[in-house]
Amino acid sequence: MFRPSSARDPTFILHHAFIDYVWEKFRQKQERLGENPEYYPSLGKTSETDKYNLTAFHNATNVMACFPWMKNKDGYRSDYVGILYEYEDSPKCPDCGKSKYITCNEKLNRCIGIVPTESEEENSSPWIIIGGAITFGIIIVCFLLARSKKSHSRSSYSKI
Repeated sequence: MFRPSSARDPTFILHHAFIDYVWEKFRQKQERLGENPEYYPSLGKTSETDKYNLTAFHNATNVMACFPWMKNKDGYRSDYVGILYEYEDSPKCPDCGKSKYITCNEKLNRCIGIVPTESEEENSSPWIIIGGAITFGIIIVCFLLARSKKSHSRSSYSKI
């Protein structure tokens, strides 16, 4: 049975892939600055009667709720990066990866997105319409399939 959840949403997956990328870039920066990115900082002590005692849950040696074979401090490890996956570097000035979608901002010395011109928008508009129609069609088909499975499961229970 299909259960809708955010984890099945492509936007959710892309968002978290980006969050992972930002986290890895942060870890790399920590290493360049001479910090150990695998160090899990202590959170200090709070009163045991404190209603929001986060130290009890975020201690370095606590077992992760969803990953019982891992401890909190394992989330800071870097031994799986480069084995399971690795990230390319972000485009840099002056050529910005020779992309037609970004350009170098000389003042910031960073690559930034380009605002499309009217001629580019006119050329791409048929593809936007076609892509939108296909996406809409897929959503309708998924909705109808989910609805038919739902009504099928109801009818099977009524026979019992």
